Amino acid sequence: MAGLRSHSGLFPMVDSGNARMKTILRIGYFLLVIIYLITKNQDINRHFPDVLRFYLADLFCLPIVLGATLFLMRQLLRNPNFQLSKAMIAVAFIAFSILFEVALPLSSNTYTADLWDVAAYGTGGLGFFFCQKWVWGGMQNCGSRK
Repeated sequence: MAGLRSHSGLFPMVDSGNARMKTILRIGYFLLVIIYLITKNQDINRHFPDVLRFYLADLFCLPIVLGATLFLMRQLLRNPNFQLSKAMIAVAFIAFSILFEVALPLSSNTYTADLWDVAAYGTGGLGFFFCQKWVWGGMQNCGSRK
């Protein structure tokens, strides 16, 4: 029955006959998390070029958070086909932008506002949206419990 769609796990809608693709997607997600954690380590971070030091973590932040959110929503709703809607992704982008680029810099000298960080959040959110849409399946169930 190759060609049937899988409806379980973090990467539903990947052809069930292609377990290799699911494995690649899972490895890719966890590599994203590992790279993010490495960029947050100050001892390692200082050897990276500035563009990686300052923006890579921001670029990966939303895909990691939204990927975990997607997984949890699928578990809580018991719906392996659930997809985050454009509005949900936009709210996450706006919330991270306001929190990390407005609120925290105003409340502490430890944080600085940077529009390039906002651009990185947006790019990461768009990357997550397109991965969800084209890699993990269609958008017919966006924000729905069906």
